[in-house]
Formats: sequence, structure tokens, C-alpha cells
Amino acid sequence: MSIDDIFSSKDLTNSHAVTLGATIKTGYELFSDEMPKELTIILIEIEKIEEFTDVMCPSVEKAVQETVCMLHERIKNSVAACLATV
Repeated sequence: MSIDDIFSSKDLTNSHAVTLGATIKTGYELFSDEMPKELTIILIEIEKIEEFTDVMCPSVEKAVQETVCMLHERIKNSVAACLATV
């Protein structure tokens, strides 16, 4: 997925309405030397968008647990790869 793929709106009406895509694009435009060449965005889709609660439904809770495990493995592998080059 490219940066352009995640834009849903190019309108910057106020700081509370800035999209993820606009935020990332601004970072690349203002801090091009400091931004990573690649970003990984991990999303978990909710079931009931109209309901607001502090309790996750079972499918979201499962997705969060799986995502945490996946991220743990990615970090562990990344650290191991860095240590192997030392």
C-alpha cells in the first residue's frame, strides 16, 4: 500500500479533521530526511461502529491478541536481524 492509497480526503479543514493520509504526507513533505521509507499500518476492524463502549467484542479482542503476537514476532525478528549484523 502506498501513501497515496490511504488518502480519503485532501481537505485540511482543521487539526481535528486531518486524515491519517494527510498526516503522513505532511510528515514526508516537511521531514523527508527523517521519515521512514516504508510504513506499516495495522488496522483492526470493529463490528459495531455506532456503539461506543470500553469493552471489546470477542472478535475484536481476538484480533487484538493476534496482532500483539504478530507484532511481538516482527520486533523479535527485527532485533535478531540487527544483532546478527553487529
